Amino acid sequence: MFPVLKRRWFIGPVLLRPDGRTGAPGRLKLPGRLAVAWLVAAVVFWMALVTPAPALTPAVLAAEEQAPAGLEDPQILLQVFDLIRRHYAGDARPEDLIRGALRGMMGALGDRHSVFFTPEEFRQFTSDLQRSYGGVGMQIGTNADGEITVIAPFPNTPADRAGLRAGDVILAVDGEDVKDLALDQVAARIRGEPGTTVTLTIRREGVSEPFQVELVREVIQIHTVEAEVIAGEGRGISGPVGYLRIISFNDGTTGEVRRNLELLERQGIVGLVLDLRRNPGGMLHEAVGVAELFVPAGPVVHVDWKEKGRETIASRSPGRPYPVVTLVDEGTASGSEIVAGAIQDRGVGPLVGTRTYGKGSVQSLYELNGGNLGAVKLTTARYVTPGGRVIDGTGLSPDVVVHRTEQAPGPEPAPELGIETPLRFTRTLRRGVVGLDVLALQERLAALGHPPGPADGVFGPQTEAALRAFQSGRGLPVTGTLDEAGLQALEQAVMELIRGQAAGSPAKEVETGDLQLERALDVLKERLATSAAGR
Repeated sequence: MFPVLKRRWFIGPVLLRPDGRTGAPGRLKLPGRLAVAWLVAAVVFWMALVTPAPALTPAVLAAEEQAPAGLEDPQILLQVFDLIRRHYAGDARPEDLIRGALRGMMGALGDRHSVFFTPEEFRQFTSDLQRSYGGVGMQIGTNADGEITVIAPFPNTPADRAGLRAGDVILAVDGEDVKDLALDQVAARIRGEPGTTVTLTIRREGVSEPFQVELVREVIQIHTVEAEVIAGEGRGISGPVGYLRIISFNDGTTGEVRRNLELLERQGIVGLVLDLRRNPGGMLHEAVGVAELFVPAGPVVHVDWKEKGRETIASRSPGRPYPVVTLVDEGTASGSEIVAGAIQDRGVGPLVGTRTYGKGSVQSLYELNGGNLGAVKLTTARYVTPGGRVIDGTGLSPDVVVHRTEQAPGPEPAPELGIETPLRFTRTLRRGVVGLDVLALQERLAALGHPPGPADGVFGPQTEAALRAFQSGRGLPVTGTLDEAGLQALEQAVMELIRGQAAGSPAKEVETGDLQLERALDVLKERLATSAAGR
């Protein structure tokens, strides 16, 4: 029996269906010439196994060393395989030789999205199809230099709580250098049983030396949609504003978005902020389905296939009856770029934030004998926006550029509160760490009424207890460590104290220093005013 190939398509961490929308994956029928090649290969391989090796005479060696027509002739692979089987002095298992040849062919493409999976790697890769898995909760990709980078950590996961950021470069996993590993091989090493630890070596822009982050794997529950209503009256907006965040495009995301839109619309929203920040993508048909909910009848995306040329996927919906402003950043990738690109090109609404990641390729997954012999993941198409813009390697430029680092005042010293040391996030602070950043933390905890012990820059048990008390009072995960998100919450508490507010009082989401969201609401207000003036 020859291996059965089965193909599925995907653009992000999750597999796609072969029709781009719905239905089960289809079997891939081999063209006639390729089927003949498989037949010839199988016969030669069988003959090599059953035919005894001839005596090593010069005539035999000369005949065996006659080269095929050229390197483009796949017969050379069979000849080398047979030479190794007959003459190699050591042990060589046929399956190891075939596996090595497959890895070599995929590596020769120079495309980190195209890889060969062993059966175990294939099982780990397809775990992303599930609603939960063991890992640290982030999507990774490659940068322009081919380095493994963080695209986006998922909210409230070990990666998020450790302060990992989009653009962080992963140099090693548990001390193993990953520069020669394929993207999905690195992902497989990061995943694992919940409760076990994995140590990542990270290089970050603006930080002089690489640093290590130890993460405890958890069961990562994949929740793809969040929605709420933001009061608009205090911002000069005539009614409530919907806020809809899409974390990734998994199976069922379109239905979740549709249901949440209906709930928001029942509450009378006059506009919507669609948040695609830190969304690494996912299933093509789900991304297209979501885009159709916002984009009126017409093209959503063009997909350029090698086999069948350009395919235009179009919307048949009327769109939304209110203004939409979309938030994007450097973690907006793949499927989320399809949605953002369609919204921008079709004039649905502006993009606010920073340039997106720039992954515009589609991969097909070819299972070998149902995955029992592994699988091959191959880039088979690239997509462009409705206006013909190339996404891959370039990303999307927002209409209104707002950087996350443009935060309201807060990290600066406040001597009147005993805060004299600036605090910037460069590492996660935990027990045993020593430095000026620890001193800055201690000053802030003391000002907020959580005595950290001596203000000596040493993160000891008293400092940990004070930090835990602060986290508990603010409704944060009580970890006893300070990551980037925790630092922002700490600075917000200090700002509230400076303004005379109670240290533990919760702030509205639009007042937490999310400058990109603040600007999106301002843009929405402007669009509503323009719309009203035109009526």
